[in-house]
Amino acid sequence: MKDILLFISIVCILYSCAPQDTFVHLKREDLFDLAIGKMEDQLHFFIQGDTPISRKNTLLYDDGLFYLANGPASKLMEFTRFGELTLLLYQPANNPEPVMLPKITESASKEILTRRAVAVPFQNIGSIGIDTFKNIYIEDQIATKDYRDENGTILRKIIRRYDRYGNALDIIGREGINGTPFSYIRNFTITENNNLVVVTQTKSNFVIYWFSPEMKLLYELVLDPELLPRKDTDPSLPTLDTIFPDFRENKLYLMLTYFQYGQDTSTKIVNRIIHSESRIYTFDLKTQSYASQFVSIPAETASYDLFSKDSPASPTPYTLLGISENGYFYLLKMRNNTSYQLLVLNDQGNIFKKARLFIDNTDVIFLDFYLSRDGLIYALIGERTQARITWWRSDQLGL
Repeated sequence: MKDILLFISIVCILYSCAPQDTFVHLKREDLFDLAIGKMEDQLHFFIQGDTPISRKNTLLYDDGLFYLANGPASKLMEFTRFGELTLLLYQPANNPEPVMLPKITESASKEILTRRAVAVPFQNIGSIGIDTFKNIYIEDQIATKDYRDENGTILRKIIRRYDRYGNALDIIGREGINGTPFSYIRNFTITENNNLVVVTQTKSNFVIYWFSPEMKLLYELVLDPELLPRKDTDPSLPTLDTIFPDFRENKLYLMLTYFQYGQDTSTKIVNRIIHSESRIYTFDLKTQSYASQFVSIPAETASYDLFSKDSPASPTPYTLLGISENGYFYLLKMRNNTSYQLLVLNDQGNIFKKARLFIDNTDVIFLDFYLSRDGLIYALIGERTQARITWWRSDQLGL
């Protein structure tokens, strides 16, 4: 008996001293499936060869509800986590008349609130956001005849705002409500205090708009790619991967990937691109400056041959999936055809958690990962015969 107790004690000591390199296996949970089609609870997309058309499908999870913007069908669906459709905003020109939900018109009874279908003038929808009042924000664009050209940049993107029941509230542009349309929208976020932060891109710059809860423009920041922070140690060139705002402070987080060109030693011809490092910088909007410290992302050096299709596979760099409301960075990369690797870092660059997510990509046409503000990873998985809503309980990693 003493030998058994001694063995258990040794095992416990070894386990408690285990290195932080240990990867946790995050269990995948498939929540519900969607059939492919045009009915109000179905996902519609076209396939050209093995590639979906360019219109976006975007998923957002917030407070027990999933919001799915189906770009090819010009509709937004709201589901419970059990797959029950509770709200449909749809463009009548692209969709059949709803049969599962009551269609709401201005003359309809105001008593019908919880389940409804509402006709809306969607053109080409994309990103989604939800504020603390459960108002729905959705990226769209104006009609072709109203497009604007500003020094070669097309201004067409807007953000439509609806209340939780699908009633139209207003349209947001660059100056706020009823403002000039945005250029291309990379993403937008709604902070804890209901600030709207829109990240856009022009032909030459990135432009970030930070609005108050009343949609008054507080900050307009122009980021010139030529002025991104460079490395002191080598001539690597920075490229901007993603921009996310802080949920509580007036700060932005920029993930930069650094590349340099490699030459053939005999011919001196540039024949490869070398990914040397990725960093996350903090930009303070009040001081209009970068913080002196940055987060260096662990990575293996990757080299990409510019001319050979048969060059050996290089390590995949991490992408910044998002930032949780408690300030952790979630980074994800593909390991192989069945698994992904997750790193969770704090703002000092310390690794708090490592995990693996398993998913078979064999029959997957598209796969988009997302992060909720409380640190939950979820995904929209498109297959040939159905789509899946899936999550991994990364919010239970003990952060």
